[in-house]
This record gives sequence, C-alpha cells and structure tokens, in this order.
Amino acid sequence: MSEDAPDAYDEERELRVFLERAVPRPQAPAARLARVRERAARSRRRRIAAGAAASVAGLALAGVLVPEALRSSADPEVVPPAATPPSRQGVDERTVSYRELGGGLTLRLPADWQALAVPADDRTKSPPIGFAGTQRLTLYKQPCKPDEPGGWCNPLDRLDPEDGALLALRSEKAGGLTKRARKPPEFTGGTLRKSCALAGGRLSFTAVLESPEPGRVIVANLCLAPGGSKPRLTEANHIIASATFATKDSPPATAPPS
Repeated sequence: MSEDAPDAYDEERELRVFLERAVPRPQAPAARLARVRERAARSRRRRIAAGAAASVAGLALAGVLVPEALRSSADPEVVPPAATPPSRQGVDERTVSYRELGGGLTLRLPADWQALAVPADDRTKSPPIGFAGTQRLTLYKQPCKPDEPGGWCNPLDRLDPEDGALLALRSEKAGGLTKRARKPPEFTGGTLRKSCALAGGRLSFTAVLESPEPGRVIVANLCLAPGGSKPRLTEANHIIASATFATKDSPPATAPPS
C-alpha cells in the first residue's frame, strides 16, 4: 500500500461530508406530517380520557369508604317506605244474623268462616247458641249437655291443627267482672276451656258484648288450634267488633236441620 492511500481516503470522506452539508435533505410530504400530527393528537386524547376515568373511580371508591359520621347531615340517606300490607277489613265478608241471641245478633264474617245457629233445647235446658268457625259446622247429636258450666257441644270433630278457630256465642245474665261488657269488645286470654280442649284446641279467649236485652250480655268464647293463632285472633276481634242487633236484612246463620 502506498503512502498516499490514507490521504486519498481522508479526502474522499471530507468530500462526502461536504456534499451532505451542501445538499439539503428533502422534507417530508405535507400529508404525512398531517397523519403524524393526528396520531399524536389521538394519543393525547386517550391519555386524558384514561386519567379522567381513573379520577372518577377513585372518587366513587372514596365515597363508599368514607365513614358514616363524616357524611353531610344535609344529605340524609333516603330509605324507601315499607310496603303496607293490604287490609282484610271489609273485603270478602258476609253478614249473618243469630236471631235468638239478643234479639238478633248480627256479625260480619270473613268469607272463609262458616256460621251455625243452634236453638234452645228444653230437654237439657240449654240456651240458644251461635257458632262461627273456619271449618264446616254441623249440628251435633241432640240432646247434648256440655261437660262444664258455660261450655258448649262442639259442632265439629276436631279443629284444624294448623289454623283452626271456633267461636261460640250465647246470651247470659250480666254481673261480676267476668260478665261486664267492654266497648269495643276484645278477646282476653284465660284458662283453657274443657269444651275447647275436646275439639283439639289449645288456646281459649273470652269477650263480653253489650246486649239490647236488659240485664244480659253476649258472651263470646274463642277456641284456637295451636298453629297460626295470631291471625285468627285478629279476625275474631274484628268479627265481634262488627256486632249489631236486630238487622232484618241480614241472612240468618245456617239453620240446623229439623
């Protein structure tokens, strides 16, 4: 290799650099620059949107985790009102009259209650008695004398143990704390009556109603099965609260066979 070779190489490199500096590079087309700017703008918008979403999520989480004591008292929690249960009063009722009790005791019974009127029996000196119950009621074999004073002969074999109810009504002489009418009448609990126990009942209640007959009251004895007694007690209180007298337009309670 000659000694002039390095000098020739250096001259060639310097010439190349000179030419690159002297000749300007072609500019990018305008359309390409526009596309680059649009991509950059879209990228900025995506970053801004992502940051905003993260901020909203953070605020929502902070609202959930903030202690109740730090919430503003001017913005109380809205609690929806509890649903009001439909009232059965006045719905699906029928009116019956026990014409031998107090000159025509009239009651409003729920549609699923039955009624039975039993006349007086001179053979056993039993007064007339009216029944209302949640099952089919039939006249018992007569003569029938109750096993206890103030008791009754049952117009059914056994109460339904789930929600059976039997109401027995009779006219008695007023007197004493146990024979004092209350207005409005209401059942109160007491000792289990033998007549109720014989029908499979486990709860006894008594109420005293006013009577248009001087010196007399209507005594109502309620016998309930051990099952759903609370709703039936509510119904029975509604029944005696509806008591009126001498209503000619009311149909009689189911008449017993002669």
